[in-house]
Amino acid sequence: MNYFIYIAFISHFFVYSQNNDSIPLFEYEVNYSLGKALVKKGYVFELDGNIYYNTSKTEFLENMERLTFSEQTGVPNINIISAGNGIENSVSLLKENIHIDTYSVGNEVIRTDEVLQKLQWVSTGEKRVVNGRDCVKMMSKFRGRVYLAYVDLTVPVNFGPWKFNNFPGLPVLIYDIENKLKWTLTGINKESRSDFFDFIQKQKFYLNSLRKVTLREYVKIYDETDNGRSTIVSKLPRDYKQVPGQKKKKRGGLELIFEWETED
Repeated sequence: MNYFIYIAFISHFFVYSQNNDSIPLFEYEVNYSLGKALVKKGYVFELDGNIYYNTSKTEFLENMERLTFSEQTGVPNINIISAGNGIENSVSLLKENIHIDTYSVGNEVIRTDEVLQKLQWVSTGEKRVVNGRDCVKMMSKFRGRVYLAYVDLTVPVNFGPWKFNNFPGLPVLIYDIENKLKWTLTGINKESRSDFFDFIQKQKFYLNSLRKVTLREYVKIYDETDNGRSTIVSKLPRDYKQVPGQKKKKRGGLELIFEWETED
């Protein structure tokens, strides 16, 4: 179902609007290296006090073979792919102090509602030109990762992609110190308010169609089922085997440690 959301979103927003009542749409290139590297586009905008962030499909999934055969034994193997197609849908409701997100767990896409976490960014004192913009380098810690951000202080924008917020300006580049996650600003377009409203209504319909759990419940499901993978494997025919070398992984998503947990 989230296919039509992205298609409607892009079909509207790649056409430049001449409407004076327009809103800026910030476009990012998103790079994740949490296993197999992937690239996708991210879009973020603010409307009526809420922040909306969405991405394109995960690029490598489109070309990934779901069924392969062992060269040595000829036994078919299944490449396990969770529900969804890598599209991220998230909304930060600033007045309600709530953040809504979507996650793929096994054969299901679920929705989580959590308390909005405000990040604290500290200047490192370093300055650098990034994508033609004079930026200051800032640092913040969030759920087990340390992030660095180059921020253009001349642009009055305090939000960024995903769950990033509370900036003193426009984030042009954000990445973690292990270089596994990166968001790079690639463009700013102005789009008509009516197009944004149309998109928001479609997204709201989609989010309300999903099973809703708390973030804590999602993390428990993620940990107990290897992000739903064990559930999928248990339903496969006996003669199908997982790709050799694939083992149960430790928690390795964007977020590693949560507020109710302590580091050992």
